[in-house]
Amino acid sequence: MRLGRKEIAHLYNRAAFGLDFESFQKLSFSNANQLVKRLFSESFQPNTLNVFGAMPQLEISRKVRSGEFTREEARAEIRKAVDESREKIRDLNVTWIQQMQDSKTAGLEKLVFFWHDHFGVRVLNGYLAQQHNNTLRTHALRSFKELLLAVARDPAMLSFLNNQQNKKSMPNENFARELMELFTIGRGNYTEQDVKEAARAFTGWRIDRRTGKFIFDRRNHDFGQKRFFNQKGDFNGEEIIDIILSDKRTADFLATKFYLYYVEDTPNSTRISELSDYYYTHNYDTGSLLAFLFTREWFYEESVQRSKIKSPISLINSLHVQMGLGFNNPLAWIVLQRNFNQVLFYPPSVAGWPTGREWIDSSSLVKRMQLPAAIAGMSMQIDDLPEIDASDPFKSFDRKRVLRSASFRNQQIDFSASNDKEALDMMIEFLLGGRLEETMYQKTLAQMAATPNHLKVERVMTVLASLPEFQMI
Repeated sequence: MRLGRKEIAHLYNRAAFGLDFESFQKLSFSNANQLVKRLFSESFQPNTLNVFGAMPQLEISRKVRSGEFTREEARAEIRKAVDESREKIRDLNVTWIQQMQDSKTAGLEKLVFFWHDHFGVRVLNGYLAQQHNNTLRTHALRSFKELLLAVARDPAMLSFLNNQQNKKSMPNENFARELMELFTIGRGNYTEQDVKEAARAFTGWRIDRRTGKFIFDRRNHDFGQKRFFNQKGDFNGEEIIDIILSDKRTADFLATKFYLYYVEDTPNSTRISELSDYYYTHNYDTGSLLAFLFTREWFYEESVQRSKIKSPISLINSLHVQMGLGFNNPLAWIVLQRNFNQVLFYPPSVAGWPTGREWIDSSSLVKRMQLPAAIAGMSMQIDDLPEIDASDPFKSFDRKRVLRSASFRNQQIDFSASNDKEALDMMIEFLLGGRLEETMYQKTLAQMAATPNHLKVERVMTVLASLPEFQMI
């Protein structure tokens, strides 16, 4: 399938966080399979986050063995390291958003962001937050079973959903319930008895406090017979996952989430069924599913293009990638996230963030439309939002001071157009998919004619990015 500029822009808006103008021009009339391979290369090595080093427990445990620390001193050192890591979660946030804005990694990072929302883990231990994010990144394009099993053993998940307290003598159902309701088969497709039996299967899955790593604690595992999804056996956690994945309804649930994330905010049962069948018969291979999805003719239909509302993260990243807007002080990216209520590493609950039209109301739409001009003019109004809670790691710096110190920068974009109309048409195609109401078009063209040549591109792109149409991808 050959794609024109409009279709290429659509692919990059959905599969990544947009496309810079130079690439937009160069990739005209490219092969869809080749572009998708470029976005999700099988040989791609994930660029892991590395703000934190190894978990401190390992080195501190060594010092206990050597006699340098008593056990009480060791516990105090671990608490100190974890407390300090809370502040550095901000650095983790900035590092990740900068990787999202890198065209070489954006396809993978958009998928990691999908899994970050799907498994809505929020921990205040920076070491665990980084490790969890890298777990998602490492397994993102592989089989969903492999990813799910890695997440089920991930210390951040074990901590967040209390499986650390899940013991044979007193089962904790939190992880087992969310495993089915949010991560796999969906509400209404399991019973309360299934939750209880699954919880028994995951007893003994916990974190070794000496190393900070996953261990299977046989003493606290329930090896007894269980009845799960009308099957009997002395199931363990991995076997529970196998049973859930063998149920086609799990593929239906996941295919629906992929469709809403990558295609449109309104589900289409025929297309979702096509994706679900493919995912199920290809052993939940996510990389293969995305290659399949992004080469469907219906993915490029006119009705699909510009049909999704940008999440705040997508909006912020598109302003950087497409328009070159940025800050010398990277903490400003966190300020924008806080102001639009979507902060990386801080989902509101295990269910993740709002979606689609839930992001838009009369107040948020006005703020979104004012954002490009506000950044460019460095006159952005920062709301005095209530902090999420007292332990919020993103609350302790002065947001207004950060913006005042974050000098604005943008890249120069060369449209190489012979006249204003040609340049405007190219900008509209690039930023808005070629759509602009005639009255607004003529008004913008007149404004362009009255603008000095060296400011035309920057000012007109700011005007276009301030329109409601720019909120759509």
